[in-house]
Amino acid sequence: MISKCGRTAPDMPLPRPAHGTLPLMAVAWTWLALGVAAPGSPAQPSQPTPPGAAGIPAAAAGKPASGAAADGRQVKGAPVDDPALPRVLVIGDSISMNYHDAAQAALQGVANVHRIEGNSFSTAFGVTNLARWLGDYRAPGRHWDVIQFNHGLHDLRQDYNKSTGTWGPYAVSLAEYRQNLEKEIALLQQTGATLIWCTTTPVPHSNTGKYARRQEAELEFNRAALEVMRRHPEIRINDLHQFVCATPAFDRWRQGNEVHYWGRDLQAVLGREVAGVIANALRSRKPDAHPHP
Repeated sequence: MISKCGRTAPDMPLPRPAHGTLPLMAVAWTWLALGVAAPGSPAQPSQPTPPGAAGIPAAAAGKPASGAAADGRQVKGAPVDDPALPRVLVIGDSISMNYHDAAQAALQGVANVHRIEGNSFSTAFGVTNLARWLGDYRAPGRHWDVIQFNHGLHDLRQDYNKSTGTWGPYAVSLAEYRQNLEKEIALLQQTGATLIWCTTTPVPHSNTGKYARRQEAELEFNRAALEVMRRHPEIRINDLHQFVCATPAFDRWRQGNEVHYWGRDLQAVLGREVAGVIANALRSRKPDAHPHP
């Protein structure tokens, strides 16, 4: 039985450990038990529209973005790394933009935390651009110790026909979504980094405007992602979807249809949660786990 976001089925309590990293079976159970609810707050600022069925800006596919490093790296973070600290890369859409500064601040003195420049958009866009985002990770000082990655909110976008009240197909089909995740994982594994899959956060209520998304669509994509992650049990899970559903700080947010988190208070809550998951992953790495000394 699937219940609304933030509420559990009566016979299915949802215990969760601190800082969100859940075993895969617990994550599966959580996703099957959870549904969706609602946001509300400031208006959404303008953002680039990824045209095409795959949600890929045509001008960006396979081309270095402005401001990208000469070697193709596309990261946002401290301008100069502390060489004594591990390196972390976050690959994600605008939700990771919302919480990045808070997560980076929470991990100050613990890790050099970077995020790709701009938006990761859909998995189709990720497959095209992942090698560029990773950069020359075999070069001294360019390795990655932990990589958190997510796609979903752009994959699940749908056109909405207001005259008929019907939804079109997903921007990326569930079958293609699974295939694209497998392609990304194959490349990510080559880095030797500890990998964290971050679940797609809620679509609390349907939005039928320019950036149309259907309530609870993320549940289908989270289940599809879980099917993939089950084949890779070494990948850790940051169940940010469950965290947003279960945390009282998001009660008011869940009353609207905004998928973003524009308030600094909510950004701080998300950032601390993400930082805790990353810190746990760093602590779990063996001292000699560095793949490229």
